[in-house]
Amino acid sequence: MRVTIGLKTIVAVILLVALGACAPAGPATPQAPLTPSAAPAAPKTSAPTAAAPAASPTAAAPAANIKRGGTLNVNEISAWITMDPHYQSGTSGVMHLMYNSLLGYVNEKGDNFELRPELAESWEIVNPTTIVLKLRKGVKFHDGSDFNADVAKWNIERMQGPKSGAKIHVANIKSVDVVDDYTIRLNLSAPTAPLLTNLTATDMFPFIVSKAQAEKYGDQFGQHPSGTGPFQFVNWVKDQSVNVKRFDGYWEKGADGKPLPYLDGVSFKYNMDVTVSLIDLRAGQLDLVSDVPLDQVPLLKTQPNLALYANPWSGRNYNLAIHTSNGPFAQNKKLRDAVFYAIDRDGVGKAIAGDLGVGSYYFWSKYQIGYNDKLPRYTYDPNKAKQLLAEAGYPNGIDMKFIVIARKPDDRTAEAVDQMMRNVGIRSKLSLMERVAWVGIVSSKPPGDYDMTQFMGNLDPDPDLLSKQFVTNAVWNWNGWSNKDMDACMEESRSTYDKDQRQKIYERCQQIVYENAYFTTTWYGMRYDAVQKSVKGYQWGWKYPWLRGAWLDR
Repeated sequence: MRVTIGLKTIVAVILLVALGACAPAGPATPQAPLTPSAAPAAPKTSAPTAAAPAASPTAAAPAANIKRGGTLNVNEISAWITMDPHYQSGTSGVMHLMYNSLLGYVNEKGDNFELRPELAESWEIVNPTTIVLKLRKGVKFHDGSDFNADVAKWNIERMQGPKSGAKIHVANIKSVDVVDDYTIRLNLSAPTAPLLTNLTATDMFPFIVSKAQAEKYGDQFGQHPSGTGPFQFVNWVKDQSVNVKRFDGYWEKGADGKPLPYLDGVSFKYNMDVTVSLIDLRAGQLDLVSDVPLDQVPLLKTQPNLALYANPWSGRNYNLAIHTSNGPFAQNKKLRDAVFYAIDRDGVGKAIAGDLGVGSYYFWSKYQIGYNDKLPRYTYDPNKAKQLLAEAGYPNGIDMKFIVIARKPDDRTAEAVDQMMRNVGIRSKLSLMERVAWVGIVSSKPPGDYDMTQFMGNLDPDPDLLSKQFVTNAVWNWNGWSNKDMDACMEESRSTYDKDQRQKIYERCQQIVYENAYFTTTWYGMRYDAVQKSVKGYQWGWKYPWLRGAWLDR
């Protein structure tokens, strides 16, 4: 018997009117002067059943006003490791221009996010472990090869490779059947509520690449990329720039009835020092700078030639993790509790980013299923922290090793946390180190010699991706935490398509995190982009600028 489940997933967006307001717990209630922000209103079923083709992201723009041509100059703060999306280790907006995913998760109209067709035109949940995707016909890769069901199946199997960053997104796909040239059937090992969202490009990895090009170049595909996106690869100068140009064979139409993109090209220029890039932006040498430091936002708001866009739904949480097998903190929960009660989360946020930095109390965002600000949380209580230290056997305080990546604002955040811990008698030896060295320590098995570390976490549309952090041996499980109840809880949460059930399960998962006290959050910051006002058609993706429909009014 064929059973069709659910409604189309829609995350409703509420327009907020004042900058700086915040929720009493959890990430800030995000507010921005120039763009709307989002709040969740997930339907009863959190996985959609079917969809017809959606409008182009630029369909609402008046066709007569759109100008074609020109090159957009964009700052990039992360160096490129490869142009192969399945094996990249960083993030880059260039991937969204060169590639498509099977499904999209896009802010279509400026007031909501939704799953939308991409290379899959429609989808159907036949039963809890079977999903059928109808694929778009007539799509070409930049190398001239065809996109079809065989290529889609091959891509999913490639994503499941042991070194693939996309592996977690497709882990529960047991097999892929080619039904016909433009239909595939996904056979799941278990019901997987977040699967369709995971097939979007919100987490950068699950893009579709050319099978022909990848087989031709093998391990060198990342130097010779080929996708189906609106822009094709031109060149890559390591640690300097990546250039892409219009792909004349792109399948998606713009508001003027002609194929996208409107631009001739996009040039990404690498500079990890965003403050320097902002000088170039103000001088007109750059058109877009992403991920603006929050302390620069007030100044940028005064610039008449610039527009500021806020991205609240995927803002950043700054988090702490305590080593699970090294030193007294690993074995003594009262010591861990003392650390977490010593931190004034709102104070940390304001010290780093003024009114734009907000104390964060939960790993779950208010934009995700599972958020509940009534759940237990660690509040700022230095007297309780001192009492717990004494009860743990350390009335005169204790020393700890605290390792942090030496970058802004991680360093200032750690310094604020360090001072607050010292105020109650926890004397940290704070070590600021290069990211590569830090990754080497925390990713070793078992993790290296430290008591506590700090990491930054982006917010994802579905909290299932927190499994990468909280599940035993997961890729971002920096401190080696292993808890059977937590593993089972996160597994259960993806096994039902019912939103209300997932809400209750995730609340239980958060209770487990709280009770074990190996992780906590400190503060939350919204992401901002600064853009020349001559750039039109700018949209936010979930995490990255959505520039397929961008054009220049100059």
